Amino acid sequence: MDVMSREALARAILRWPGAIDEAGCARLRGAMDRGSASPAEIWDGDYRLDLDVRRTWDSDVDAGAIAIVDALFDQLTVDVERFFRFRVTRREGPGFLRYERGGFYRCHRDIPDGAMGADHRRVSIVLFLSTAAQRPATGHCVGGALRLHDGTDAFLDVEPLAGQVVA
Repeated sequence: MDVMSREALARAILRWPGAIDEAGCARLRGAMDRGSASPAEIWDGDYRLDLDVRRTWDSDVDAGAIAIVDALFDQLTVDVERFFRFRVTRREGPGFLRYERGGFYRCHRDIPDGAMGADHRRVSIVLFLSTAAQRPATGHCVGGALRLHDGTDAFLDVEPLAGQVVA
């Protein structure tokens, strides 16, 4: 792997450590615990379930949890526009995903060609609600990372840190 490619990729992402505090993370994790969950689908010309490509849970949460994340992302919009040099004209609502032991999402593009409702997507934003740890603990996940690719062999692993937002 080309070290310069990894460094360039690191400069191409925007991070907000501590964008939400631990109490807010706990509130959102609780909303996910209380809501129903279903296997998350993929887009491949249509939405469908494929457990060889994606093994994670899509959680339904209450309106209060959605409002918390929407308000946070509203606050970050100016920074996103400045960093990525474009105007945000609309947003999809937040999704709440839970990766359990062995969960994954294979290499994919968050900006799929022709995806219904996502054809305008230019940036994906992730809010981590737990921190990666070596052993299970409240508010921590075990292992895992958000792996970002640049279209070549270069990639950057972003370890989960509760309250951090990555775009």
